[in-house]
Amino acid sequence: MNQAIHSKKLVVYKPYHAAAKKLCGDKSPAIFLAGHQLAKPERYALYVCFAVIDQLKYILTFEETQDTKDSCGGGGDCDSCAVPSDTPIESITDKNRIAEVCSTDGSSCNTEEDGEGGGCCGGGNSPEQKMAVAISVLDYLFAGDQTGKPELDGFHEIAKYHNLTKAYFKQICEGIVKLHEVQRIVTWQSLYQIFWQFSGASLGLFHILGTGQINQKTILLAQAFGAGVQLTDTLCSLHDWQSSKFILPLDDLVKFKLSEFDVKRFAKNEADAAADDRWKSFVHFQVIRAQKLLIGGLKILDTLPPAHRRALSNYALIINQRLVRIKCHPELCFTPEKKLTWLANTRFLTRTVKLSNNSAYADMLI
Repeated sequence: MNQAIHSKKLVVYKPYHAAAKKLCGDKSPAIFLAGHQLAKPERYALYVCFAVIDQLKYILTFEETQDTKDSCGGGGDCDSCAVPSDTPIESITDKNRIAEVCSTDGSSCNTEEDGEGGGCCGGGNSPEQKMAVAISVLDYLFAGDQTGKPELDGFHEIAKYHNLTKAYFKQICEGIVKLHEVQRIVTWQSLYQIFWQFSGASLGLFHILGTGQINQKTILLAQAFGAGVQLTDTLCSLHDWQSSKFILPLDDLVKFKLSEFDVKRFAKNEADAAADDRWKSFVHFQVIRAQKLLIGGLKILDTLPPAHRRALSNYALIINQRLVRIKCHPELCFTPEKKLTWLANTRFLTRTVKLSNNSAYADMLI
């Protein structure tokens, strides 16, 4: 068992944090590698918070299909359900709380007694039902009860130590729901507002872990940086195309004489994207936008302690490398990215130190 003294307090970090470390390494190599700029207590706090957000994201973005209904009856008895049986969620969900989002006569709730299975009490597919489950999970985590999932069991200790509040995680949940539920984006401004609510709140949480507080100016910087990260994720994940969702801003596509059908065609044939000057110009425009958001948001470095400055600097450089990749080869927007390795990350270490020492270097390094 590792022990670490931080701000004259004893913080005990138990072996179950290894589960959060593994989860972060598997799902977000950028955060995992950047986290190694932090001392072990702060690093594991970051990983556990990532695990909590990942669990909330799973709950809020789960889509029930007929296959999952057939396999478990819609009651949450399989690994694919919003309330899987091998997690504590089904036991910690307060059905009375979830029922509050239903109409008083129960007309909007398909309960197991109705013969439908699922509905509010079985997981449910509506945003309100999913949010109710997520809030119940947060209540349970903040209460400090064991969840049965080792990557989450260190959260109560960390939340208490860093004075984390449920309100901040609720804001992250709202951002996840908005990003998941949106089907079409007309303007960049509307997309920006969705981006910063989720990613901006997540970066704000990182700031709280580092300083124990956050103010309005810091929130605005976190929102700008978070929007840049989320735009990068969107541009680099077009290979995971869903015909029912289209979250590239339509007003920008029109500027470059592109349409939704063009992008769908590029997703099916990368060679078409590589040969299309309109797509090259569009991607270049979006990359510059994302980089400007990152540069503006990196002013938040001046408010962080040294180790957290290095971690965020490293993370920003990793994100920028993803942007450089698609700027040079726009067709790679439709190609899965290779997992970032320790060796690849060493290329950023010198620039990480330089950027962490002076945020003004962002203009030259990014």
